Amino acid sequence: MKSKKCIIVFLSLFLSIVFIMPLFAKENEEGQRILDEYTAEDQLGQPFLTSIRPFTGSVEEEIVPEDVQNAVSKYKTLTVKAYNIDGIHIYDVYKNDGKKKPLLIYLHPAHHSRDFFLVERAATEQKISGRASFNEYAKAGIRVITLDAPSCGSSDVGPLDFMTIIAETVRYIDHIIEYYNTVEDADA
Repeated sequence: MKSKKCIIVFLSLFLSIVFIMPLFAKENEEGQRILDEYTAEDQLGQPFLTSIRPFTGSVEEEIVPEDVQNAVSKYKTLTVKAYNIDGIHIYDVYKNDGKKKPLLIYLHPAHHSRDFFLVERAATEQKISGRASFNEYAKAGIRVITLDAPSCGSSDVGPLDFMTIIAETVRYIDHIIEYYNTVEDADA
């Protein structure tokens, strides 16, 4: 009973933060929504990042590392690509059959998306935990995106405060969905 109450309290707190946060946003000179800036420091005295980068629509295809490419090449029907979507680095794995696919986004903390996505131990670890591996999802016709989430408490530009962690996570998902809504065989 206590665990149910804890879960309900946690979910209501999380949802209230997600829905209340936009009320504290303001528009800058360019009309972009940003969080209110304030001075805060982490335990090491580094300033927290408290603003959210806007969506620009910038998409660049990146080189897929050889070990990742080799892991996917074992599955003849799967394709892997690496993208930088507005500064968000992702791996995209899908079955190359031209059919529309539902989009599954995996968030990984602490810059582990490459380690946990396509290496051999990922499939083993996923099966031990009772979950399907990413490649199994892709073989089943689901387009799998994996990325490093800001939930690890840092980003490429510095530590994040709690509200920014939530906002950055939502931004990551929003930017990816906005991009994949323009991709023919993805159903975001």
